[in-house]
Amino acid sequence: MRGVGKRHFHAAWGSSLFFLLFLQALLAGEAQARFGLIEYSYTSSSTETETARGTTETDSDIFTQRYHLNLSKRLYLYPNISFGLGGTLELVRSGGEEERKYRFSPSTDMNIKAPPFFINLGYDRLQDKRVQNETSFPVLIRDTYNLFVRWTPEGIPPVLLTVSRSKTHDKEREVQDSVSTFVSASTAYKPLPELDLRYQTGISWNDDELNNFTSRTISQSARVSYSRVFMNRYAFAASYGVNRQQAEAEAGGENIFFQVFPFAGLASIDDSPLQGALPQNQALIDGNVDAAAGVNLGHGGGVNVDKVNMGFDFLSPARVSRIQVWVEGDLDADVASTFRWDIYVSNNNFDWELLASDLSAGFDSFDDFFELNFPTSERRYLKVVTTPVSIGVPGAPQVIQVTELKAFVPSTVGATAQEAETTSHSFNTSFRARLRDVPLVNYDTNFFYRKTEDEDFWTVSNGVDITHSFSRALSGTARLSRDDAEGGSVAYNYTAGLSYTHLRLRSLTHSLGFNGRIEETRGKTRTSNSLFAGTSANIYTGVSANASGGITVSDEEEGSKTENITFRAGLNLRPRRNLGMNLSHAASLSRSSGGPLEEDETVHITSIGVSYTPYPRLSLAYGVSIEYGQETTQRFNFGWSPSQLGGDIQFGFAYNEAVLPDRNGKTRNMTSSIRWKIIPRAILDVSYVIFTNETDAQDSITRNLNWLLRITV
Repeated sequence: MRGVGKRHFHAAWGSSLFFLLFLQALLAGEAQARFGLIEYSYTSSSTETETARGTTETDSDIFTQRYHLNLSKRLYLYPNISFGLGGTLELVRSGGEEERKYRFSPSTDMNIKAPPFFINLGYDRLQDKRVQNETSFPVLIRDTYNLFVRWTPEGIPPVLLTVSRSKTHDKEREVQDSVSTFVSASTAYKPLPELDLRYQTGISWNDDELNNFTSRTISQSARVSYSRVFMNRYAFAASYGVNRQQAEAEAGGENIFFQVFPFAGLASIDDSPLQGALPQNQALIDGNVDAAAGVNLGHGGGVNVDKVNMGFDFLSPARVSRIQVWVEGDLDADVASTFRWDIYVSNNNFDWELLASDLSAGFDSFDDFFELNFPTSERRYLKVVTTPVSIGVPGAPQVIQVTELKAFVPSTVGATAQEAETTSHSFNTSFRARLRDVPLVNYDTNFFYRKTEDEDFWTVSNGVDITHSFSRALSGTARLSRDDAEGGSVAYNYTAGLSYTHLRLRSLTHSLGFNGRIEETRGKTRTSNSLFAGTSANIYTGVSANASGGITVSDEEEGSKTENITFRAGLNLRPRRNLGMNLSHAASLSRSSGGPLEEDETVHITSIGVSYTPYPRLSLAYGVSIEYGQETTQRFNFGWSPSQLGGDIQFGFAYNEAVLPDRNGKTRNMTSSIRWKIIPRAILDVSYVIFTNETDAQDSITRNLNWLLRITV
């Protein structure tokens, strides 16, 4: 227990005893649900850095106690009343006597079921205290009161009412003293199965007593949508929505920020943020800041090193100058401060431009979100890029789940009370018809219109697609469409594809595809055409192979031309049920000419992987990836759970190495781990991590010893 000290160690067990006695007292009555959690974690980290100026060493020790308590009771005064009590107590001691952090968060709520009403009343407090070198920092406190009412009468639409009031301050009210109140009401009604009506209104007040700033925001949104399928051949859908926000403030030179609502969220793991499309991830913009969206900013045991790309599709150019990145759980502020962020913008979700780089973000430890401010962007696509936290950062977690992305735009307020408002209308309609059955011919058209105070934006799309089976072995698809947009932008899209399956060797398939786009925007024409071919085959049982390749040619009206040629081949072997091997090679050639940058770039990547499970509780895996002239990575994983011990102890070892010849650098990460299930309700995790980073400028080595004892009661 180096660096923690006997007094702190005894205090930990004293706190545990108090917690258990408190839990037993609370659960002495009649309880329907009970859950208690005790966690002890200890991290000892040391880093040695060697440069031309000399050698520096840093050490840190973090001992964390964490207690969770949840309790719910059924009161008998009325049969439909339930009472909930919960709380979180967290103590962090870093470097023995040097730094201590405390977080206390009790909460209570009551549910009342009185049909047609459901009522929830809640209160929670979040209190943070920090002491460093016997110096106490201001204790920050947030008290939140909540009211939720759901009214579901017979025959009329249900109504939801939410009221929340938060008071945030320090004890002396010298650092922070603010009050925020939020009230919202919403309803939804479906008079017909095809017709959906929704309305929501909300008002929020924010009073900052220390900075003499007061603001009020009123928001309203309504949406009508209709969809129906006719005769099993025709489908029609239409929707209309209106959003209005009004704000007023009293302050000098302050800004009111309006939230900008995107059409889609975007996310990908990509180390080349200047090029490449981001797939949709709607969980990033669903409004739920508590549910994970499948994006991890943690180090993942040292394997998460590629850049994380997250962004928005606004359908039309939108003004944005602030982004909030919400994360799950209690992230330490020191870990949060190590993140650096880049902002990129795009018109087509493929070619990206760097807007701002190496940004630091403020972190709200109460609500757990990063806030980034940057020069105002006015593009359809916007993304934020960062690298997962390094395993060498003391206390860095393996998992930091992103839950939500929010975009904002400011409206400047003058020296006296000012008002600002924004209203947007959106209309979307689509129609699809099946014109023929053989060959299958479909026609579709879509129209989108959005109106704000600053602009009117619309798009129209018309397309025809054909699918036909020429024989049992050969089938084909084709599509032709035209997109028109506000400002005279016109784009023609055309695709065609063929698929062939060998009748005697049904595991052998071939495919051929072609797609292109001609786009005219502001008098400029851009043409792009692609041709791709691929084949795959299961040669024998346990042996399969695949190969694919293609070429893409893009031409600009100014005379610039870009060519991309790609090829990929792979072989998968499974000679035994417990042994698997794979080999793949990918090559790409990019050539640019006729523009400001004329260059050729060739990339070759070879990957080999082997997995072997000699026994049910023993697994081995090895992989190597070589990007010629750029990077070579190796990984090895070992897992063993001795059957003699009933599987209660699991051993693991992982090795990852990356060689970067362009920077004369090399990184290594070795992780040894043990998981011991002491009893069904107690688990001990111990890991030892060695992380090295070698470059021309400096060499560094970081050693982390981590253990976590988790007890549920």
